[in-house]
Amino acid sequence: MTLANLANLVAEISNDSGWAVYAEGLEADSPARYGQTQFENGGLRDDKSFVIDGEMANRAQMVYSDGDPAFIAEHSSPEEFFNWLKDEGWID
Repeated sequence: MTLANLANLVAEISNDSGWAVYAEGLEADSPARYGQTQFENGGLRDDKSFVIDGEMANRAQMVYSDGDPAFIAEHSSPEEFFNWLKDEGWID
């Protein structure tokens, strides 16, 4: 999975700061995954770093979609959502 699929990663984790997305860099094609925040670096020893936690990611997705969970699939794309997150300062 890559950061361009951040919307899909967010869908896999709950609206909970105990889960987060981790990636190797902040480019759309950066390899990414999710993991629990209670473990250092999401519990895995790899080259991925913290990007955004589940609570913040879900909040951003609600702002982006104006509360419509189907918006990204129907009117946007995961890559557009990712670019919006970067442009709006949700991730840096």
